[in-house]
Amino acid sequence: MATLLGKAQITTIDGGTLYMTAAAQTATAKPNLQSGSLTHTGDVKETKNQSGQVTSLFNAEEFLSCDFEMVPEGGAGGANTIANAKVSATLPAILSAVTMSGFAVVGAGSFTDALNVNSTGTNPWIYEGNGKINLVSDDKWTMSVELKRRIGITSGTAVT
Repeated sequence: MATLLGKAQITTIDGGTLYMTAAAQTATAKPNLQSGSLTHTGDVKETKNQSGQVTSLFNAEEFLSCDFEMVPEGGAGGANTIANAKVSATLPAILSAVTMSGFAVVGAGSFTDALNVNSTGTNPWIYEGNGKINLVSDDKWTMSVELKRRIGITSGTAVT
């Protein structure tokens, strides 16, 4: 990490790990995170009076959405193989719970640690689909995934 003079800043996502466990990713085959974007959202409803003015607001749902851009690659040392890069490029099954760890602890609304949670923890990150693998002939491949974390989903374990 580069030296910073002046105001304190969070300057990288270095150290953050995203394990999409349904894709068999491990420490030897995990994506290289390039960028991420965290969004805090609510389904806010409003009530208007007879004159059409808003007189009350209520929130029907609060959730987080996180978009990641990454490079699929093998791990360090002997794990740096094309086979591990292919495992890293695997998109998980829809409704898979995802572990995120090692990120800066930041709050967002009801979430005191918006980013970090394991796949079986309370309010886990869930992959709901729409992942994308960008296939490039003359440069590295990239992947993008969107994950969501909801107040009402309290476990990453499937209901049976």
